[in-house]
Amino acid sequence: MTRSLRALAHKNYLLIWIGSLLSNIGNWVQNVAEGWVVADQTRSAFLVEMISFSQFLPVIFLVIPAGIIADKYNRKKVLFGAQLAMCLIAIILAITSHLNLLTPYFLISMAFFEGAAWAVGGPTWHTVIPNLVPRKDLESAISLNSIQYNIARLIGPAIAGVVIAKYGVAWAFDINAISFIAVILAILMVQLKPRNEMPTQTDDVVNFSQAWGWIDTHKGAKRILITITLFAVFSAPIQGLMPIFATNVFLVPPQGLGALFACLGAGAVIGAFLLGTLPLNYPRHHLIPLTMLMLGITVAIYSSVNNFYVACTLMVFIGIFWLATMVACNTAMQLLVPDKMRGRVMSVLLMGHVGMLPIGHLSAGLLAEYLNPQITLGLASVGLIIYALFTLWHREPGIDGITYTPHKIRLKNFFSDVVLATPYRIHHKRLAAEKLASTTSSSDLV
Repeated sequence: MTRSLRALAHKNYLLIWIGSLLSNIGNWVQNVAEGWVVADQTRSAFLVEMISFSQFLPVIFLVIPAGIIADKYNRKKVLFGAQLAMCLIAIILAITSHLNLLTPYFLISMAFFEGAAWAVGGPTWHTVIPNLVPRKDLESAISLNSIQYNIARLIGPAIAGVVIAKYGVAWAFDINAISFIAVILAILMVQLKPRNEMPTQTDDVVNFSQAWGWIDTHKGAKRILITITLFAVFSAPIQGLMPIFATNVFLVPPQGLGALFACLGAGAVIGAFLLGTLPLNYPRHHLIPLTMLMLGITVAIYSSVNNFYVACTLMVFIGIFWLATMVACNTAMQLLVPDKMRGRVMSVLLMGHVGMLPIGHLSAGLLAEYLNPQITLGLASVGLIIYALFTLWHREPGIDGITYTPHKIRLKNFFSDVVLATPYRIHHKRLAAEKLASTTSSSDLV
């Protein structure tokens, strides 16, 4: 089995993976339906972005206590409760749609409650994954988690486009409500290993301050948090404005919007498999800014085109670079954080990522309303490019859990020094050889 797929050999992980895949397909069918309803009824970029804004807004308030919950309480029960709540919301949307009572403002309000349920369960998902596989397969598990999410993004929107065009949006909400059965059954069937208990002699505020303190003193973790925060703000309009691009720029029907989402998902799946082909000693403190830079450049090109088929092609590459950046950041943090504070630290990471998405969506919605969607997305791409260039110039090896003084970039050797990371990989091999020699010498003495 290839390195990218090894985590599937573990039964508990496989159960969660399949359940999540089926449920996420339903989620993406609903996401496309929500965006289409608002875009078709209002043609307002602001209201379209308000769906995402409302969905991610609860994360700001709930993800921190949710991290404490993930470290203190039964994780299966937390996951079950969160998924059940989202299932009930999907049922309400389906019933409302069948009764022809679905309005943009009702959708926006229900998105808020769905986001609240997700915020409570989100940190627990991140703490469960390392519990299902051994450490050597953690990168595979995180990568496969992104693969299943993006396979769902590939399949779900394609289904949504056909279903909405032929049967109406109500059927799209029906599909999502039914899809929750898969993930709820998976949660009930999975077996989790015992975990290290959280200290009990201090209160929750002190416990959480320990997580903040750890991030603040760890240069690699701090850089990851800053990166994921800015990445969230600048990348949010890519998906958020997609319904408006479909209706106002590319002038395509629901199937066209589904195709754009599907191309983004296809690119992300490709990106996940490409990550598995990288050498094991390729540094993430090079990979993250490089993929973020390529994402910014590709988004800039996408924002300037009017041809639908060119846009779909570019969306595949956007998916590749978007996924690579996300997985690299998530994997790096999972490998750095001690297990005893994993839930709290990962909730901070979620706060930086998902918690900042509302800012990105709200800002993009306002700008797109007064400028236009293409200029707005172009400005977001500039933000990605500027930050990526800064972090390429000032790389942080602590992301890889090492102490190493990065070499200065030589522009004439940019490909070798930065893209191939040749000086770092030579340094890495030398350290590995010295460690092996030291181990051998110790064995000879014994």
